[in-house]
Amino acid sequence: MLSCPLCRVEWCITSKLCDKCNKVKHLMDIYGRDKVVEILEKVLIVEQFKEKKEEEIKETCSNDLKDYDNPEKIPESEAKEYLTRRKADLNRKKSKK
Repeated sequence: MLSCPLCRVEWCITSKLCDKCNKVKHLMDIYGRDKVVEILEKVLIVEQFKEKKEEEIKETCSNDLKDYDNPEKIPESEAKEYLTRRKADLNRKKSKK
């Protein structure tokens, strides 16, 4: 068999595993198979969760986005909130200068 038995992507002529899979095997030799699998699962699942959560936040923000730069488009019920946000934005800009 010439393909790497672990990743099945790279070709192995002189060794049993390709270079990258050999690094994983070396880490498994040091830390143990269960620990390496546990770390990989934690890291990969957390990253997938973060990406999914960021997408949800972006969708929510884009759906709730209103034209606060144009006061004529703001309903009266939201005018007070608009003024509060606008003042806060102006104060932030002033404090940065």
